[in-house]
Amino acid sequence: QSDFLESKNFDISIFKDLFSGPNIIILVIFAIIILIILAYISCMSYSMISLVIKNKKINWEQALHTTSRLFFNYILVSILSIIILIVPVLLAVVVTIFFLYFIPLIGIILILLSIIFSVWWVVFVILKLFFSGSILFIDNLSPSESIRKSYNITTNKLKKVFLILVIVIGIGWASKYIVDAQFNSSLISLLTLSNPTSVLVTFIIAMIFLILKAVVGAFTHTFILNSYAEFKKLK
Repeated sequence: QSDFLESKNFDISIFKDLFSGPNIIILVIFAIIILIILAYISCMSYSMISLVIKNKKINWEQALHTTSRLFFNYILVSILSIIILIVPVLLAVVVTIFFLYFIPLIGIILILLSIIFSVWWVVFVILKLFFSGSILFIDNLSPSESIRKSYNITTNKLKKVFLILVIVIGIGWASKYIVDAQFNSSLISLLTLSNPTSVLVTFIIAMIFLILKAVVGAFTHTFILNSYAEFKKLK
């Protein structure tokens, strides 16, 4: 992106004065607000799709009600999953650093063991808790119950979950390198254009790819929720 801007003779130095202390604080606050909005939109997407899967009447009032009711739990289940994911890894790192400082020989051995454990644990937790969010929306369970049920329901079925995860990752990578790349390129181009017609055309292109991003996101959510609905039927 920086090479692209340089090729357009765009002077990035004009933004240096913007990065003062107060402006950075405002930027952080703005970023947090944006993340909350994106999380709410994602929650709404899951809510609307789950209502369709459960054959319930869907309208904007119902969608907003369901989203608002589940939004906090949606955030909480994500936080709990992240905690479960990183705490054991952090403990392994702390133990390794401790032994590296006091008993270097054991510490060196623990570095390898910690790497192996961390990779295994991350993959294991992602697979076991993969359906936590889906359970939250479809079964209306609490965050802790959703995590527990996801852990139990995936027992002896990790290969099937892994296949679903690979498909989701594949969709994500395709979206990143096709849709997201074009969307980001269009936004950057808007900074360098001066011709009104070019700006308008580029803006329309950016909006088209933004819509495509939303479609891909909705498709991914639909795939995950439907996968869980079908997964529950497996014995």
